[in-house]
Amino acid sequence: MLLGLLPMLVVGACQGPSRANIELRKRNAELTEQIDLLQRQRTGDQATIKTLEAQRDTVSYLPDQRLEKLFTVHGIALSRLCGGSDTDSDHGGDEALRVVFTPQDQFQQNLKAAGSVQIELFDLSLQGDQRIGRWEFSTTDAMNRWIDSGLISAYAFELPWQQAPAHTQLTLKISFVDELTGRTFSAQTPVNIRLPDAPAAENQPPNQP
Repeated sequence: MLLGLLPMLVVGACQGPSRANIELRKRNAELTEQIDLLQRQRTGDQATIKTLEAQRDTVSYLPDQRLEKLFTVHGIALSRLCGGSDTDSDHGGDEALRVVFTPQDQFQQNLKAAGSVQIELFDLSLQGDQRIGRWEFSTTDAMNRWIDSGLISAYAFELPWQQAPAHTQLTLKISFVDELTGRTFSAQTPVNIRLPDAPAAENQPPNQP
């Protein structure tokens, strides 16, 4: 009997895998290819998302119509406190520049807004390069310069001279980049200072009649 089954087994082996097995392997190959394609697409999508996040600020892409409905920065107002600062009472004159300003909204109301700051100081009476000072502050650094008291709420800076002034009237320029919208606002004003060599006011003789 065993000898009778042997030819049947040999014939079955020669016929190879069944049609069902062939279809199963084909389906598995198709599924594997689809999974590989989906994985590649997912990897590509993740790379695109990271690139877009790095290149754009989501808030800055709000339409202007929506921004106009928010209280956002539309300008900056310079305080009359801007000017020279006498930081050394033992010597006459000013040793630093005082800068005080406040962001304002579309209704010219003061607005506490975060942003980076660039301050420039010019002496327009000089020949050639007239800029005698330039200071930059990141948004984080500028936050530490915000003061809020009963008298004033504003950004306030006291900046030692980078180049000693040669004249008493200088020009101050401030640029503020709003962190929310990415827009830049600038303003400038003339400021008066006392030269470092000038005697302190309390030590000056009274005016003669």
